[in-house]
Amino acid sequence: MFRRFLTKISPAINGELRAYIISVEDDTLGVINVGDSINSITSTLDNKQDKITNNNYLEISDVSGLSEALENVTVNLDSSTDLTVGTINCGNLTGRTGTTITAPTITASSNLLHESTNTYVATKISSIETTLNGKQNTLASTTNITTGTISSGTITGKTGTTITAPNITASSNLLYGSTNVGTKISSIETSFNTKQTTLGSTTNITTGTISCGNITGRDTATFSAQTIKAGTNLLYGTTNDGTKIGE
Repeated sequence: MFRRFLTKISPAINGELRAYIISVEDDTLGVINVGDSINSITSTLDNKQDKITNNNYLEISDVSGLSEALENVTVNLDSSTDLTVGTINCGNLTGRTGTTITAPTITASSNLLHESTNTYVATKISSIETTLNGKQNTLASTTNITTGTISSGTITGKTGTTITAPNITASSNLLYGSTNVGTKISSIETSFNTKQTTLGSTTNITTGTISCGNITGRDTATFSAQTIKAGTNLLYGTTNDGTKIGE
């Protein structure tokens, strides 16, 4: 319940209530000076921010709370935004097509996947290492190879080198230059089969007609035949036997 206490001043305008002091009494708050209350409310109101609209500029002197709040606000990021931050704790991180995610170190806590097939990198590396361990080291011109059967295409030795083996077997053709060794051997064998065995000092020959040049017997050797016929001259030493007999 309020009661009014008026100290009247004059002259009042018709319809006005003028007084030096206007007080009201509240059962709880006691006597309240209306003028003081209005001044207090006005002073407090003067320190308040005007209503903010889209076109207002905001001036703030104490921004400690606002700064803290802004520090926790996420900036609106777009495709052109460069972001420098500390640790990022997130769900899936997917780069756009044609982009690259780079870092000095990329560590997967469990599995690091590669390609659209989600290949496990660790498994792939292990597989590559296993395959690599079974491969031949790079061969140089001085490398010696100890191996089993070699299945290959053409093998060409460098100039001045030799290909050696206890057995060299050609499944079809063995070539020397452009000569087929098998064919050459067959040709030599055919020619060889028509040749006379090498004659020695004790070799006896049984043959048909012998057509030859000079025949010279060794010392103490004898030529014997049922008929010895000289086509022109039959010599004994330097004596022509035909002439000698004619004397």
